[in-house]
Amino acid sequence: MICIHNAHCILPTSTHKVCFQLHVVVGASNTQAVAHAILEEADLLDATVVIIGSHLKSALQELWNGSVGNTAASHLQRPCILVR
Repeated sequence: MICIHNAHCILPTSTHKVCFQLHVVVGASNTQAVAHAILEEADLLDATVVIIGSHLKSALQELWNGSVGNTAASHLQRPCILVR
């Protein structure tokens, strides 16, 4: 099951406000399903940029299980930032 949690935020800066929406995609360990949910949500929102958090895996774990961040980033049609 994949859940998407939403929040609307405004960050005041010294010169102006920065408004953004935070959408957190939480899912099972199925890399393809979670990556697909991220792609769908980005398209639905017409996101300007997608920021994906990632944790460090060993090369063997990433080869075996794949990486949600890398999978989503390679298929996104918009700017993407992977944060480790």
